[in-house]
Amino acid sequence: LTLTLTLTLTLTLTLTLTLTLTLTLTLTLTLTLTLTLTLTLTLTLTLTLTLTLTLTLTLTLTLTLTLTLTLTLTLTLTLTLTLTLTLTLTLTLTLTLTLTLTLTLTLTLTLTLTLTLTLSLLSSLFFSLFPLILSFIFLFSSLPFLSSLLLPSSYHLLFSPPPLSLLLLSLHSTLSSFILLFPLFSPSHSLPSSFLSFFLPIFPPSFLSSFFPSPPLFP
Repeated sequence: LTLTLTLTLTLTLTLTLTLTLTLTLTLTLTLTLTLTLTLTLTLTLTLTLTLTLTLTLTLTLTLTLTLTLTLTLTLTLTLTLTLTLTLTLTLTLTLTLTLTLTLTLTLTLTLTLTLTLTLSLLSSLFFSLFPLILSFIFLFSSLPFLSSLLLPSSYHLLFSPPPLSLLLLSLHSTLSSFILLFPLFSPSHSLPSSFLSFFLPIFPPSFLSSFFPSPPLFP
């Protein structure tokens, strides 16, 4: 009985030991498994977190780079557009200024040309019509009154000057006055000295005495 008891005790002890050993082994195995699982989970989590962080950082960097590039491109485009606009404006302003200057120059030239032409025409008309006008003025003014103004009343009663002498006298005075006034209007022209010596001075006594006998007109 004692032997059987001891054997049963030893068997129970061995069984309990084996059970405890198996329990401890299973516990250790489960602990190791859980530790490995937790470690793998933490590692995977950290890896995924790092990957996501790196991806987000790269994405943000690329986005910022693209934004900066687009901003720089837009700025350069706006600057080029403003420069081209300013250049076109300056070109149009210079063109308008040159056009206005050319127009004003042409207008001034045409005005000066028309003025010179009108002045030349007027001067030519004046110089062509001035002797005739003066001669007619002298003729129509001197014919009725010249004998009464130049001659005394007694002489006028005795001698009446012929019409030819009055005509020659008026023509002579007209030409003499024209010769005197001619260098004032056109100094570049010159008349011959013989032509001047015949008509100047105005009313020469020899010329007048040939038509009017004594008493002399200019004592």
